[in-house]
Amino acid sequence: MKFGTITQTGLELSSDIGMFPAQYSANIQIDVEIDSAYQDYTPTANVGYPSGGPVYLNTSLAIEDDVLTIEPVCFKNDGVLVISLAFTKENEVIVTHPINIPIVGAPGASIILPPSNIWQQQVASFVNSYINKEGITISVGNVATGAPGSDAEVTNTGTGTNPVFNFTIPRGNPGQNGAAATIRVGNVTTSEAGGNAEVTNRGSSTAAVFDFTIPRGQTGPAGPRGQTGPQGLTGPQGPKGDTGATGPRGQTGPQGPRGNPGQNGAAATIRVGNVTTSEAGGNAEVTNRGSSTAAVFDFTIPRGQTGPQGPRGQTGPQGPKGDTGATGPRGQTGPQGPRGNPGQNGAAATIRVGNVTTSEAGGNAEVTNRGSSTAAVFDFTIPRGQTGP
Repeated sequence: MKFGTITQTGLELSSDIGMFPAQYSANIQIDVEIDSAYQDYTPTANVGYPSGGPVYLNTSLAIEDDVLTIEPVCFKNDGVLVISLAFTKENEVIVTHPINIPIVGAPGASIILPPSNIWQQQVASFVNSYINKEGITISVGNVATGAPGSDAEVTNTGTGTNPVFNFTIPRGNPGQNGAAATIRVGNVTTSEAGGNAEVTNRGSSTAAVFDFTIPRGQTGPAGPRGQTGPQGLTGPQGPKGDTGATGPRGQTGPQGPRGNPGQNGAAATIRVGNVTTSEAGGNAEVTNRGSSTAAVFDFTIPRGQTGPQGPRGQTGPQGPKGDTGATGPRGQTGPQGPRGNPGQNGAAATIRVGNVTTSEAGGNAEVTNRGSSTAAVFDFTIPRGQTGP
């Protein structure tokens, strides 16, 4: 006989079981309705049960065919059962919030009943027969939540043959704070161009180890045809004439301006640090320059490879015929100024990997937390490499 049902909705649990009037019971069975979003996970139940002293004991129980069977050891003492569900898939573990269901002494609690559901069927049959014979109707009135540590109460506001039970059930004491979660970077792999970026957690929800797979940028298309070039260099030397003076040396071109530095990422408890675009053909890198409890991720993502060179521009017109004499040397070309490093604004981050999206080339990498500071859910948006010039 099934005692009731526990229903899962996301990380929340609810139940139609008000209490277990079943101290000294054996192998109580409960139906478990699992959220459809978790059908690909393997469920287990974590059950905390009273030991008769100040310390609670815990056991992990299998859920078979959507049925949880609670072992006799959990019902040796009255108190409160604390039940949560754990879902595992590969290296991912998700744990729901717990629910509390009281255990109260049953009539004849000092008599240990057989470890099967035979006694439950007998009790149910007897109670139903008695109620039907005497014409008794039983109703539930008000159900209130009392203060933590107070006594549970059941009062009858009806009559002896038509009772109306009002329940006052004390709220459980707040649990201790959980251990601080840790985050670290695992493997960073550069995949083939055109694929999707991936972030997987091969650790746990409280000790995350993120493995990153980031695609290279795709090779850009061929560049457009070059514009007509400037006037060509001085034409070939004219016929030999009288020796003239040597022409002046050309001036060195000015150095190009240095690019403006990018902005620093915004500080956060778990945040994205610097996002740097590296040279084409390199490997993507993600490093944590913070700590395991205050992570700062620095991303280095290679730009797309440069497209093939455009066709050569048209030849400029031939220079004028030089004066008689040796042609002067060509001036040196000035060095090109260094390219400024682009900066990126940091985005808030967290503990569990949510959605990983590959955005259009040229956009900003983003990491957002759609959870909380203690139950982080990381959504990653990583741009493809930019198209080559």
